[in-house]
Amino acid sequence: MSVTSSPERIYILLKDAGYRLTKPRRAVADVLLATQKPLSIEEIHARLTARSVNRVSIYRTTQLLCDLGIVRRLQFHEGFARYELADAFGGSHHHHFICTLCGQVEDIDACPLAATEQAIIRRTHSRITSHSLEFYGVCGACAEVSSLYSS
Repeated sequence: MSVTSSPERIYILLKDAGYRLTKPRRAVADVLLATQKPLSIEEIHARLTARSVNRVSIYRTTQLLCDLGIVRRLQFHEGFARYELADAFGGSHHHHFICTLCGQVEDIDACPLAATEQAIIRRTHSRITSHSLEFYGVCGACAEVSSLYSS
């Protein structure tokens, strides 16, 4: 039995859902597959300048990929959304640290919530389908710069 790669799975899912694999859809999916961090529409667009994909196509494609469960939309109180692959399509379950000064987003691979999830399931008899956790603070680079000015 062969294992289908993430790009192929994405393309097959689009086709099975009745959508064509257009050049803009392939380009946006390729950028997200090649990136290990959440990207804004502007960051995706900047990576696609050589492929001349307009912002409207990027917005529509990211929305479609979110609707199909391929991509996860993230809000970090920045005034815009960021996008990353869902766990089942090459992403891995993780959380984020967001610098409140420069906006840098770092993935946090450890998940401290497994025991909490189990406690919630036992107490509420519910089924948890996902969770998210974001940490906000000042990254090391910004902390270093700010300490230079505060001395």
